[in-house]
Amino acid sequence: GPARFEAARAGIFLEYGKVYAHVSETGQGFTVDTPHTRFIDLGTEFGIEVTESNSSELHVLEGKVQVYAGKDGKTMSSRTAYTNEAFRFEAESGQLYSVPIDDKRFARYINSRTKDIWRGKSLSLADMVAGGNGFGTGRADKCICPLTGNFIIPVYEYAYESSYFPLREVDESMFIDSVFVPDGGEGQESVISSTGTFCLSFPDTSGVAWTSLRSHPYDKSSNEDGYTRPYDPESENKAIYMHSNIGITFDLEQIRQYFDDQIEVSSLSFEYGFRKHYSIYGEKEHKVDLRVLADGVELFLKENVPSDFDRVVVDLSLEPGTRFLSLAVTESDDTPSEDWAVFINPELVLLKK
Repeated sequence: GPARFEAARAGIFLEYGKVYAHVSETGQGFTVDTPHTRFIDLGTEFGIEVTESNSSELHVLEGKVQVYAGKDGKTMSSRTAYTNEAFRFEAESGQLYSVPIDDKRFARYINSRTKDIWRGKSLSLADMVAGGNGFGTGRADKCICPLTGNFIIPVYEYAYESSYFPLREVDESMFIDSVFVPDGGEGQESVISSTGTFCLSFPDTSGVAWTSLRSHPYDKSSNEDGYTRPYDPESENKAIYMHSNIGITFDLEQIRQYFDDQIEVSSLSFEYGFRKHYSIYGEKEHKVDLRVLADGVELFLKENVPSDFDRVVVDLSLEPGTRFLSLAVTESDDTPSEDWAVFINPELVLLKK
């Protein structure tokens, strides 16, 4: 809104405003009429906006839509719009032409309880580590203490021994299940979720984690490494800053429930790297192993990632119904010292069911 519309059995008349439609195969033929255009669904997901000057735009997210457009008394133009196509009809000139698709333009889900609106944006795991809901509500003064699982004010901290806290639940977060210190070995289980999900692929580590799990912007340049500045929800590059040996598990089922089971978590995308760090211990090259697990099964492994590692993009598909997603960093040399690893822009891609 604001919007003016009339609903009918076969469709809707939209005088002005926005409408978003997700139409099943049985609903083919659903029609949106506007003052100068008609859009007929052919089995699809699309959004339409009509301005008060009667100009209109169609954005097809999936499938196809038949478009008829024209001023009163004039011959109407006809087009078929397909997935990732968009068209604008200019009421004043009577022209119909292609425009860039905007898949974040329309409200596709409204949570009436929390008043959150989802327009197709991915969920940021880094924002969750900063105490947010994944949509940019995280705060610079929050990080997760692996000793307790609580959000705390960032402070200088010492090493934590895994024997004191093999896993801690993060009760203050909607979507984070737990944090843990991976310490495996041949045939040894590492518990990675509050329900007892375990992983057998972690190596035998020192069982020591250094500092809390933090979220920061990433802006590597000649003068800054981008890992130590306060969290900024407006930053284009958000990162989870993780020292070995530490892991974090997210509960994807809680995300589905938050969206009333109307979405599926389809994939995880991120970049990874290693902080450029000038060690007080000399010129030793420090290395880490990075893992991503789905319900305890390894989806991604990169071993012996060296310091000052260039960013690499990763995109991992997730099976429908996957519950627990875990990110972990472990030492890959003799000690965890100076092991400053990073997951840059870790985001969950959501799809409407």
